[in-house]
Amino acid sequence: MDIGLLVKIMKHLTDPCASEPCQNNGVCVATQDHFKCICMSPYFGETCSEDPCTPNPCQNEGKCKHEGEGFKCVCKTPFRGETCKLDPCSPNPCENDGRCELIGNSFNCTCKNPYHGNNCELGTCTPNPCKNEGECEEDGESYKCTCQSPFHGETCEQNPCEPNPCKNNGKCYITGEDDFVCLCEEPFSGERCEKGPCSPNPCQNGGSCTIFGNDTRCLCDSAYFGEYCEKDLCSKLPCKNNGKCTIDGNGFKCECESPFIGEECEKGPCSSNPCLNNGGCKVDGNTFSCECVPPYEGTHCETGPCSSNPCLNNGGCRVVDLTFRCDCKPPYKGNQCEMRDGTEPDISMTPDISMTTFSDSIMTRNVTYQNITEVTGSYSWITSETSVVTSEDNATTTTDRNSTNDIMSSTLEQGNRNASPKGICETDSDCLNGGTCRKVKKKEHTCDCTENFGGIRCEVNLPCVGLNQSCRIMNAVCVIVDSHAMCECPNGTLYHKKSGLCEDICDPRKCLHGKCEVIGKTYKCNCDQGYTGSHCDEKERGNHENFVPWFTVIASINLFVCVLLIGMFCVICQIKRLENFILEKEVIFDILPDCADMMTNGVG
Repeated sequence: MDIGLLVKIMKHLTDPCASEPCQNNGVCVATQDHFKCICMSPYFGETCSEDPCTPNPCQNEGKCKHEGEGFKCVCKTPFRGETCKLDPCSPNPCENDGRCELIGNSFNCTCKNPYHGNNCELGTCTPNPCKNEGECEEDGESYKCTCQSPFHGETCEQNPCEPNPCKNNGKCYITGEDDFVCLCEEPFSGERCEKGPCSPNPCQNGGSCTIFGNDTRCLCDSAYFGEYCEKDLCSKLPCKNNGKCTIDGNGFKCECESPFIGEECEKGPCSSNPCLNNGGCKVDGNTFSCECVPPYEGTHCETGPCSSNPCLNNGGCRVVDLTFRCDCKPPYKGNQCEMRDGTEPDISMTPDISMTTFSDSIMTRNVTYQNITEVTGSYSWITSETSVVTSEDNATTTTDRNSTNDIMSSTLEQGNRNASPKGICETDSDCLNGGTCRKVKKKEHTCDCTENFGGIRCEVNLPCVGLNQSCRIMNAVCVIVDSHAMCECPNGTLYHKKSGLCEDICDPRKCLHGKCEVIGKTYKCNCDQGYTGSHCDEKERGNHENFVPWFTVIASINLFVCVLLIGMFCVICQIKRLENFILEKEVIFDILPDCADMMTNGVG
């Protein structure tokens, strides 16, 4: 027998892979008396004979595609699933007995009442309509909520504390299903914190009550004042001369008896003081009559010893002992300055008088000359109450319109052409209350006022216009607080509830024996020597009650000296002990008791 053939036969009989059992290009690996196939993708199985797509696992004409060592089915519409055996309505995706219908590539659920949603998954309890963790139970086409305490209502929405029944920022706490308690903030009280300093409103006559800390304050209408707005402006009897006062809108109105007029009937025939020279004025019907003091007489007491100008040559006239006396100017003399003492040459001069222009007024210097025989420059006589005349040569002449045309005794004023104010303001500081100065023309300016202020120079507090009258009667001033106008007492004064007025904090009666010092809204008494107490109404006690008795001081000094001496003696004893150390113990014991005796008995 051929040996080579024998070897092949033996090898075939002993090699498991000799028969090439692995299909589809699988690699065979011998393992003792068996083999193992390493398959090429996507084949598998003991001999790599199995194919994921053979037989076709995809149902309903789905196409099988190799994917790694597995497969993937490409399904025909409307089938789906891993092997294309599912359709959108199988199993039924519609919940709660909903009916599934294929629509193109998708489905549609027809739901039974009361369910709804894409898959009929929503019912009367979905989403849960019961609030505050209430449990929902479907009840036919409706639902029923089982509420957690203390909530109640159809959807458990009701809560004793919602909405908050506690007023004025009170906090609500639940104590039962329908019970609650309110925790009130100061200064409020009541079952629902409804009671406060302003409840009920203590302010009368339409006043509004406001809370300041734990106290209240009434903001009164402009026609009323007082702690509770209980007083009206007429209670101060503002109408003079028997005028009748009535409340009129935001203020008061005076109905004056003839012949008096004015806002407070303060103007009458005597208001302008028509009686001269200390004459007394008396209302007589609709006019007046003057009771003159001798030697004056006339309707206005205007006629007196000096009325006829008895003093000549500009002599001064004065009334002395019911007659006149002349104060003559040199060189004149005599009872009426009628005599001239010596001669005096005439004066010829041109006065140089300057004028200065200010931002809001004109100041001039007036010079009076007598015996003027020649005047240089130009001048004009003024006939108006106040006038300025500018001539071509820059000279300005003013005079009293009552002057005569006698240049010998006239007053001449000379100045520059520009003697006139430049406008309302020049800088912001000329405008009050934060107003700003704005140029409107070449040489004219005006004040632009801030909010709440008006007037030429922003001097008028607009919100206070209707309240100024009330504040004035109270001795107060009008101020703006939180955009509201109200009366406030000036510094150094305090509102007195009983009188309804702003009264001095430092009333003279406050400090009986001392000086009163205002500190904020209160006062402090600085007592005179010998007095004490908050009102300086107590006499200081004698000094004998405050000083330490002399005998106590002396005793203390003696005790200190005694202790010091005893200490010195003890030191000396110790020194002697060291120096005499060689002595017998008996000697030492004789010394030490002496020291002890001194320590115990020396103080006594």
